[in-house]
Amino acid sequence: MANTLRLWGRFCLNPGATEKNLYTAEEYLDLIQNTSNFDLEGFNVSDNVYMVNYKKDVNHISANNVNISIARLHLYKYMKLIHMTPGCELLYTDTDCVMFSAPWDVNPLDENGLLLGEMTNEAKGKLILEYICAAAKLYFLTYGEDKELEEGEPEVICDEIIKMKGLKYTGFVEKLIDKSDFKFDPSVQIKLPAMNIAPSNNFEIYTTYTNKIFRSYCKKGIIVENQIYPYGWKFDKPVYKMTMLPEDHIDIKNP
Repeated sequence: MANTLRLWGRFCLNPGATEKNLYTAEEYLDLIQNTSNFDLEGFNVSDNVYMVNYKKDVNHISANNVNISIARLHLYKYMKLIHMTPGCELLYTDTDCVMFSAPWDVNPLDENGLLLGEMTNEAKGKLILEYICAAAKLYFLTYGEDKELEEGEPEVICDEIIKMKGLKYTGFVEKLIDKSDFKFDPSVQIKLPAMNIAPSNNFEIYTTYTNKIFRSYCKKGIIVENQIYPYGWKFDKPVYKMTMLPEDHIDIKNP
């Protein structure tokens, strides 16, 4: 059995992203005088109203920076618990979710979280029958009915999910790519047409046509015999023995 769970609630957004908003002349001046802002551009759109783009210096500690670090550390507890549960294997992780395989009668995580930091079941009563991952945020899932089958009973496919961040899965793209392309092979590259419609700083709308490249890749570590090892892994040294510590508990109600 494979399952995908997500931490309840969104911890924060990217603190280094560009901020864009409308400000009064007085607020615009405050932004200019704030030394933690940079790449600042302002456009006078009407009387006493400015559209401003700027970035914040991520070296200044903010709630966002702290929150995303806490989220990752908290997620690591779930990852560690899955890793140390017999028969379970981590398949995929993101900032706030995990996907893992497990025996039918084993589930190390609580799937009905109602509080921030608890897990919720993203499969929603379905079972992951097939999982193929080409890269981070690039994977293929086949869902089936979440039930134990009798001997000889065929699997019933409910849905297929394709995750391609940065690429739109349109009907035209569907003709160029299928699940076989999600198998890890960096030598295979598929050119996909893309269109972007966006406003410019002078408030005109532009449509641009370009191509994006679909390919499998791994920037998270070293791949050896279909296993991913972190950069710096010492293959000639004994494997570090992982143990559960008291601070590794995931009970939000009793921290």
